[in-house]
Amino acid sequence: MIENKKFLTLLVSEGIITEKTLQGLCIQYQNNAFDILLHLSKQESANKNKLGMLWGDSIGIAYIDLNKAIFQTEVVEKLPEDFARKNQIIPIYQFGKGITIATSNPENSFVLNKVEKSMDCLVSPMFAFPDDIDEAIDLQYSSNKSLEEITKKISVNTIVNSINNAPEIENNLTISQKEIEQCRSMLASMPNPEMQKLESKSVISETTKKHLVDNTNQVLNDVSENKIPKIETCNKISNTILEEVDRKMDLIFCIRQLRVSDEQAYSHTINVAMMSSVIAKMMGFSTTVIKEITLGAFLHDIGKMRVPKKVLYKTGKLEPYEAELIKKHTVLGHQIAKMMGLHDKVTDVILGHHERMDGGGYPQGLTGEDISLNTQIVSIVDVYDLLLSNNKNKISHHEAINLMMIEGQKAFNANILYKFVSLSYNHNAGGIKKMFKSVVYGDIV
Repeated sequence: MIENKKFLTLLVSEGIITEKTLQGLCIQYQNNAFDILLHLSKQESANKNKLGMLWGDSIGIAYIDLNKAIFQTEVVEKLPEDFARKNQIIPIYQFGKGITIATSNPENSFVLNKVEKSMDCLVSPMFAFPDDIDEAIDLQYSSNKSLEEITKKISVNTIVNSINNAPEIENNLTISQKEIEQCRSMLASMPNPEMQKLESKSVISETTKKHLVDNTNQVLNDVSENKIPKIETCNKISNTILEEVDRKMDLIFCIRQLRVSDEQAYSHTINVAMMSSVIAKMMGFSTTVIKEITLGAFLHDIGKMRVPKKVLYKTGKLEPYEAELIKKHTVLGHQIAKMMGLHDKVTDVILGHHERMDGGGYPQGLTGEDISLNTQIVSIVDVYDLLLSNNKNKISHHEAINLMMIEGQKAFNANILYKFVSLSYNHNAGGIKKMFKSVVYGDIV
């Protein structure tokens, strides 16, 4: 029997069930909290993910929805299928020397120790429901057996093109569940040699890089000195970015190659603008809109220059008031952009790039369609580049995409996210070049 008083208390305090219902369930299941969890998860009105997160919180282990997870094929294969089924446990992905696994019993140290010995690595457990683990095992191990046959029939470009050709419905971006699963399968099954290609160096020339960094430095220094940046300089940077993207599109097979590496404040600003312009082009936006998105992306963090440096560059844990100071950079940046006389479509990106589709962002807590498409694009690229720029936890392109796919389902516009993923793994840059002339998700001639 599993006793978990904290979970039972959370069920009532979070409004999942009433105290009276809890008492009845405790009698029915003899206070076995896990059995009560499984009972509730099978109810038609149940919010399974909410229950999973409450259970995870109660035992101090993160919950994962395996329906949204991207599995690394080579990692799954490290654990024998018989062992996985018997113990209801499945590997998900490897990050450095550690492997993240999903298990219905994260507190079973005996099984976890056996997994570590079997896989010869450290294991980081996450909680998942038993039925979800069983389904994942069925899917992943059967997929691995037929992977060679599948890859003969479906190439990476075929998958990407199927996603790129999704129809436009009432001006809202849309993508089918089938295409989403194809995208996930492509990510999980991509062979190692192709994955290694994605770590290739930037195609941005040193001359262009120096021009961008020098001019970005000038803009940011103006702001930090309480000066209003010259709009001419900002437009010059934006135009340089667009010209460089046009010149280099035929040379790239991964969006990461359009990043530069320099001092983070400068490089992050340039990278977000560079990659946002690519996504805007890919989605068939007009030249005017692409320029607005690129300029908004370039200036998205400009307000940080008005945040005290001792707070902005603090290496330790931020105090609550310090975190609030940093959050104000969106409002400060918006004010600066307004004083520059920029269009609302540009200033909206600066104000809203930390808004999230589920309302969990700031500063306004906007949801869904209240967040402009321009802002939604920049939000996704912003997070991606921050993940790659994190000096404490170096992660690869693939790991960054994996984390965004798992964690970003509610935070981001899923359709734009999958568009971004398709470009991230596109090995046919010529196809993107042709697409620049099409409308959003229109047919490519």
